[in-house]
Amino acid sequence: MCKKITVLLMTLCLITFAAYADEEIDGLSPEIEEVSVQKFYDLELLTETLIADDEEVLVAVQEANQIAVEADQAAQKAQAAANEDPENAELAETASDLQALADQTNAVETDVLTAIEEEFKTEFNAIMDFVANLLDEQVFALNRALNNAVNSGLLVDIDSEDLALLEGANKLQINAFTQAFEQDARFQLKADMFAIKAEETGDDKFLEMSERMEAKGEDQKEKFLARMDYFSGSSSGIANGGAKDSAQAVAKPLLNRQQK
Repeated sequence: MCKKITVLLMTLCLITFAAYADEEIDGLSPEIEEVSVQKFYDLELLTETLIADDEEVLVAVQEANQIAVEADQAAQKAQAAANEDPENAELAETASDLQALADQTNAVETDVLTAIEEEFKTEFNAIMDFVANLLDEQVFALNRALNNAVNSGLLVDIDSEDLALLEGANKLQINAFTQAFEQDARFQLKADMFAIKAEETGDDKFLEMSERMEAKGEDQKEKFLARMDYFSGSSSGIANGGAKDSAQAVAKPLLNRQQK
């Protein structure tokens, strides 16, 4: 009898705790919960997440180019000053040092930089078009599935061509898709780490480990992509322009930010 009462009390406690926990989540912070939910419907968030890896490449090239241009300008200015006062050994040394620094940096040729920027714009527009044709529930599912990567700062390499796999995708397929690219990105980070170690130490074993990490990432990617076919039975589709106006509204400020 005592055992039955004990079990009953424990069960009641668990039920009460579960109910209390739900009440705490729903009751204490409804504003936080609403914000958390609403952000997954954010078209700008999804667009920025999908273009983030390309944006990082563009910004890195632009910054490296700016550094090279400024280093070259500083070297030319220092050399001009040294030429005006050829007897000044300090100016000559400064000019020499700055020229050596400039030689270590290579400015990107204008046509190459323009091509990179145009490629970014093309990719951005393709992603914008993709986002514009998603159902709200698909925007929600994609943002939520990519949330861990966003919060951890992980850049997931999803190109506009890859997004074609999501045509008519349901939530389960979206989850499998994002997991495929997220797993690949995580293993690529490890591969890069071992590649850097190999370069620093000259030890080929780190290079082998880097190659294994890359292969593992590809395997994981293919495994999760294969699951998309398995989940194809669940219903969900692409809307024709359901979010198009909103997507175009976020496109212009994002592109303008890159041109500044």
